[in-house]
Amino acid sequence: MEISRSNLKTYSGICRRVYVKAYKIRIDYIDYTYLESFEGEESFYFSYNCSDDVIFNAKNFIQGENIPCLNKSIDEWCFLKDDMILSESWNNFYNDLQLHQLLFPSNFSEFVIKTIYATAIYLGIVKITDDEKTIRKSLKEYRSEINNARRFFDY
Repeated sequence: MEISRSNLKTYSGICRRVYVKAYKIRIDYIDYTYLESFEGEESFYFSYNCSDDVIFNAKNFIQGENIPCLNKSIDEWCFLKDDMILSESWNNFYNDLQLHQLLFPSNFSEFVIKTIYATAIYLGIVKITDDEKTIRKSLKEYRSEINNARRFFDY
């Protein structure tokens, strides 16, 4: 069930959606291209030992965030369709992920990043400043390490 939808000023044009289900919190960051081509998305999954922990930590994450939001309405979509601004927003997003400054819920038992690229950034295998050839080479070289590490982050 979706419990929050926020258009973040920090990442203009990117919408953050928060879901809870059973023992998990899922956070999606998406832009308008996701609605058209299923690109422009990063997702993070946080597992907990009981549903009470999910509810408590999801509530604290949403209420305690210090990220300026354009809105917190679950009924509105306010996507910015300016590709130049979106590119800058995604660069800021990946930079925060690389520096481990992207805000997440607390007290989870397991943390999974959906995409291999974002996982590699988080692990420091690739940098957002790397050229495409370097990124492809690193992703290929470290693919098994990235896949093995994806379920065992200690954030």
